[in-house]
Amino acid sequence: MKKIKICWLVLLTLAVFLSARAQQMNKDTLVVSNSKTCPCVHPVIYFKLYSAVLSKKALKILDSVSIQLQSNPDCTIVITGYTYTSMRDEDICQKRLLCIRTYLSERRKIDAERLYIDCIQNGGDRNTVEIKCR
Repeated sequence: MKKIKICWLVLLTLAVFLSARAQQMNKDTLVVSNSKTCPCVHPVIYFKLYSAVLSKKALKILDSVSIQLQSNPDCTIVITGYTYTSMRDEDICQKRLLCIRTYLSERRKIDAERLYIDCIQNGGDRNTVEIKCR
């Protein structure tokens, strides 16, 4: 009986913590994201396993993103890749994000200061990159 009470207490504490964290994340999102001026919906970019080469489909997506960014000069975006725990995964994640940022900044003339990059460990499919408003 004592073990069950302790288990419930731990679960309750965890639920309260996660709820508070979710509320904080929502506040951060609401403060930072300005959906009236920034179109925030972009398709996911897919890469082949251990490749940092942009496909034709990825280039079309990035061209669309660049048009939206050029039309909304106050917009900034976060380019997010996902990785597992290996150094190889971390390295390929960084290469992909830098490839995307370089394409947008050098080829499409988007100010690099508007393009944030972030590799998240165990946060999603390691062969995808998401672009969202910051």
